[in-house]
Amino acid sequence: MNKQPKLALRESCVHDLSRDWVPGRFVKMGAGTGHMASLFLARGFHGACHDLGADSRAMTRRRFADVGEAIRVVDTMSLLHDGEFDYLLAFEVLEHIEDHLDILRQWVQKLRLGGRVLVSVPAHASLDAPTNWSVMCAATNELSCIGCWKPPVSGRSVSSTTVFPSPN
Repeated sequence: MNKQPKLALRESCVHDLSRDWVPGRFVKMGAGTGHMASLFLARGFHGACHDLGADSRAMTRRRFADVGEAIRVVDTMSLLHDGEFDYLLAFEVLEHIEDHLDILRQWVQKLRLGGRVLVSVPAHASLDAPTNWSVMCAATNELSCIGCWKPPVSGRSVSSTTVFPSPN
């Protein structure tokens, strides 16, 4: 299968940023077809996927039909418990959500204290930009940022959004 360059770049960047992570429980928001979640499953992680689209959830369920309890696909975020996960993953999702700060706050609640967030978003001042992207990786009490979008994280609550110019 030939991958689109953006997918190959995203996979490489996500692997580089998470290579030292100890396998644990992850939640993948905006699961799509389950492709990125499958990369974490292959590395010994386990967890849950959520997507707003019923078709996407159905595709993800079919993809993971043979992995048993390693992953569950949930229809609503209310089925995910606060403090349940070690890792939160969302790639090319936040730019589609009008109140992205509010949803990020809700997502972070699903992490245990000290959990990590790995999110990619377009690398533009406008989250609506359809091209280019950056990756943000964070511990819930410590943030390192690559790219242009940095939501400060304190404990398990996100307080505000800071936008940085796109690196050139």
